[in-house]
Amino acid sequence: PPKWIVATDVDALGRTGTIRAMESVGDREAGEFLVAHGETGSEVYSDSGKWTAGARVKKREISRYGKITFLERPVEPEAGEVAAYACASIRSEGTDALPWSKDSESFLARARFARKRAGGSVSDDVQTSLLEGLEGWLAPFLQADGRLSEHALLDALRYALDGTAVDRLAPKRIALGNGIERTISYETVDPSEGPVPVLETRVQDLFGCATHPVVAGVPVLVRLLSPAGRPVHVTRDLSGFWSGVWGDVRKEMKGRYPKHRWPENPLTERP
Repeated sequence: PPKWIVATDVDALGRTGTIRAMESVGDREAGEFLVAHGETGSEVYSDSGKWTAGARVKKREISRYGKITFLERPVEPEAGEVAAYACASIRSEGTDALPWSKDSESFLARARFARKRAGGSVSDDVQTSLLEGLEGWLAPFLQADGRLSEHALLDALRYALDGTAVDRLAPKRIALGNGIERTISYETVDPSEGPVPVLETRVQDLFGCATHPVVAGVPVLVRLLSPAGRPVHVTRDLSGFWSGVWGDVRKEMKGRYPKHRWPENPLTERP
């Protein structure tokens, strides 16, 4: 059959049509007609149909006549088009579309805690504000083709949420009263409270600590562990723990781990 035809008598009322009369047309004549009567436009797109962190954003020029696409060619995106496409797609999909890592998720939790300590409320939706301002904080960290690495996302978040202030109000490590340092996390234990600082460490690490560790005025939620790393007790009042249930915990730990030190007065011991 010919590649191009002009149908002069067509029955197209049903799901399939019937051509009763037609004339074949050569490639040159068909091309001239399509160029003269078609429309040419462009679109920014991704092969996946939406922005993803690892997919390149592209642009193409498309010439159409009705539903017939007769020319398609890649072109260079103009300034801002790739970022605009990425931001619109992320805003539609939500922040889950971003390439989150443990470091960036941890930073976001710290930022939420810092915002509350700086005068915000638990209901402050950091992620909503991030989506609303994508063009201002995320776009500068996108690669030219729209890709975004996990490391670049963390840098962008620190830029957007004042990483220096977060580091000051929500540090990643804390110095204990006995002189040792430990890493802390920020977890949402109670939704009404928002993220809180959490320290998970062995009981022996807290020997010599008379006062409870505090971050930005908030008592740290301490999860005490056995020498094997199993949960022993949870407290926000370390001095109360030593003067209260420590006697019972000590007896149990002494029976399970007889080779370890379990002093009656842990405040006079070194960690």
